[in-house]
Amino acid sequence: MLEKSAIKSHLVRNLQWLSPHFLNRCPSQALTQFRETINCLVDSKRFCVELCDSAISEMAQFIERYSAGIQFDHETDRLDELWYSLLHCEKQLQNLWSVHSVVESCLLLSHGQAGVERGFSINKATMTTNMADRTLVAQRHVIDHIQRIGGIENFIITPELRLAVTNARNKYRLFLESKKKEEEADSLQKKRLKDEEDVMKMKEKRARLSKDISALEESADKLALKAESAKSFKYLLESNALRISVRDKKNEIARITDEISMKEKELCNV
Repeated sequence: MLEKSAIKSHLVRNLQWLSPHFLNRCPSQALTQFRETINCLVDSKRFCVELCDSAISEMAQFIERYSAGIQFDHETDRLDELWYSLLHCEKQLQNLWSVHSVVESCLLLSHGQAGVERGFSINKATMTTNMADRTLVAQRHVIDHIQRIGGIENFIITPELRLAVTNARNKYRLFLESKKKEEEADSLQKKRLKDEEDVMKMKEKRARLSKDISALEESADKLALKAESAKSFKYLLESNALRISVRDKKNEIARITDEISMKEKELCNV
């Protein structure tokens, strides 16, 4: 955690000048930190080097003239709203364009993973065994709303909420029905894809068998001619054995053709 902490960053350690109280209490140190901030922004190519002197001059002018009169409460006020009101709404400060750019760049910096980690902690406390994603999301909506309104005692039960609770069971039933239809459609789609794959494999096997039959018939004919010319029963027996193999393969092709026809009929009915 310490290695990943933002406080190890040189830029973050020099952002104290954004605090109005620090500007008023330690103006020289605040200006020094402002210079370091600009150096970091220039190194990361987020600020133009030609504007460095004007930005430092403008900040020195701002600290000298206006920092003592800033009203800010750390517990209730927002720092970004304060600087916006100062640099965009106060007419006497609207010409501090370089300071505008530096303040905007610093306030847009990431604040780390704290918000995300808090969200994971809430999810872990909310989850139970075999909880679905939609249930977790719904419970997080409820928790976030309760936190936003300041507690359960501030929760208002409206007529729309009562109606939603009344219809909850019916919506759940409709959801289950739609889920079942989706699963059935998905199952049919998977079965169709499997049947199409089986038909493709059977057609490939039939093509291989046809090719084998042609080769066997050619060999059988050659052996028969050789047996006739040589007056030898040996070649005739080999030719007959090949023709038996041809007959078996033709029977297998017929069986595969019947299976392909049945599968294609099933695919047409799906």
